[in-house]
Amino acid sequence: MFLRVDTIFLPVTDIAEAREFYAMTIGLPELFDEEDFVGFAIGDTTLVLDEVEEVLQGTDISVVVESLEASINELKERGIEVEEPGGAGEPVDLAVFEDPYGNRWTLVQE
Repeated sequence: MFLRVDTIFLPVTDIAEAREFYAMTIGLPELFDEEDFVGFAIGDTTLVLDEVEEVLQGTDISVVVESLEASINELKERGIEVEEPGGAGEPVDLAVFEDPYGNRWTLVQE
């Protein structure tokens, strides 16, 4: 029935700030920039930042990464706080961070 996810819409209250976060801080390649929305590429999926007056609830997104450790290190180097679930000595198989609008990203190793 479904073949793939085409587009994910993320609500943000400040499109310029959100564009800066996703383009410069995260480093996603920008596809288009319109007045009230901006598009980025995540593999074959388009991420659209959609400007709204108020974010009532953030979106949860899970993405697959080649190397969890490398992704965590890169995000931390870019100044992003990353949560690594698991206790002392337990292997970590995912990591989580949030954008400035409460949209939660879960990283899972391929």
